[in-house]
Amino acid sequence: MTTQTRKALVGLGIGLALADSSVVTLALPDILRQFDVEIPTVAWVLTSYNLWLAIAAVPAAYAARRRPVPAFTAGTLVFAAASLACALAPSFGVLVGARCVQAIGGALLVCAALDLLTEIQGSDGSAVRTWAAAGILGAALGPAIGGILTETLGWESIFLINVPIGIGAI
Repeated sequence: MTTQTRKALVGLGIGLALADSSVVTLALPDILRQFDVEIPTVAWVLTSYNLWLAIAAVPAAYAARRRPVPAFTAGTLVFAAASLACALAPSFGVLVGARCVQAIGGALLVCAALDLLTEIQGSDGSAVRTWAAAGILGAALGPAIGGILTETLGWESIFLINVPIGIGAI
C-alpha cells in the first residue's frame, strides 16, 4: 500500500469519527419522533457522544502512544460496531448507550491516527496538518452529509454508512 493511500485511509478514519459529532444534528427531529422523547432528552444522542469522546481522549492517547496500529484498528472496529448498534437500536436508551461506545472507539482511533500519520509522513508537523485537515473536513461535511442521508434514506443511514467506511479505513 502506498504512503498516500495509507495517509488517506487514516485521514478518512479521523474525518469519520469527528464528523459523527455533527452528522447527527439534522437527524435529531426524526430520532425524536421515532422514539417519542422530549427535546432535552433527544439532545443526549449528540451530548453523550461528545462527552465520551472527551472523557476517553486521555486514556486513548496513552494507549495510542504505546501501540498506534492496534489502537487505531481496535478504535475503528469499536466505532464501526457501535455505529451498527446505533442504526439498529430498538430503544432510545440503546441508541444513547451505543453512542457512548461509539465515542470511545472514535477517541481511540483519532488519538492513534496522529501517531500513525507521523510514522507514515516522517514529520510531526506534516502529520499534525493532515490530522487537523481531516478533522476539520469531517466536522464541516458532517451536517450536510447527515442531512442528505437522513432525508433520502432515514436517520439510521447516518450510522450504517460508518460500517463500510470504518472497515475500509482499517
